Amino acid sequence: MTTDQNLLLIRSISFQQLDLLMPQLKDAFPRHKFAMLTHPHGVSIAQKSPDIDEVIPYPHKGTFQIWRAVPLLTGKRFDTVIIPVGSVSGGGYFNVVMYAASIPARQKLICYPDGRLE
Repeated sequence: MTTDQNLLLIRSISFQQLDLLMPQLKDAFPRHKFAMLTHPHGVSIAQKSPDIDEVIPYPHKGTFQIWRAVPLLTGKRFDTVIIPVGSVSGGGYFNVVMYAASIPARQKLICYPDGRLE
């Protein structure tokens, strides 16, 4: 029997861009429960998505920073953390990559606009 695995998306791109990637991500991770870490202004939109099982608000203003704790992440473990990026080079997302490094997970991946995962 296969158990569900947990995946965390750190929302660093627009919901429009994310909507385009979700079918590929759901296909690539069919047994995963999808959680999304998003800023407060994105919570209500994320909660409406049929692809997102859990929404975790990032309770700070500004960019993702490793020194800013997210109480709802305390004690959580993820099999996979995905950072969707909006550019082919992945440039401009260093703070998000560093933040992802602080989250316990078996694997951490960047998802490019074409759906490629690295």
